[in-house]
Amino acid sequence: GRYSEKFRDVRSVLQRAIIRSRAVDTEALCIVTGKLVWNIRIDLKVLDNGGNITDCASIAAVLALHHYRRKDVTFEGDQPVVHDEDTRASIPLTL
Repeated sequence: GRYSEKFRDVRSVLQRAIIRSRAVDTEALCIVTGKLVWNIRIDLKVLDNGGNITDCASIAAVLALHHYRRKDVTFEGDQPVVHDEDTRASIPLTL
């Protein structure tokens, strides 16, 4: 319906804004160049739409990225090893 189109538009605007602004260092998401990368997805739940949904969603997305921590990865030979938070501290995104 009409609302789903609006939310798709907001999603497209957010995606373009975050990627084009280079808010996230995408190079820092690479584990093995050209082969393995971290994939980030932001899920937003809109409780009420008073008119500034794009602005509110943008702020929420950037704050979520700011608080996100990814697991550390090391290599044993050529095999990546993803470490739990118990063995290694999680790493914040480079914003």
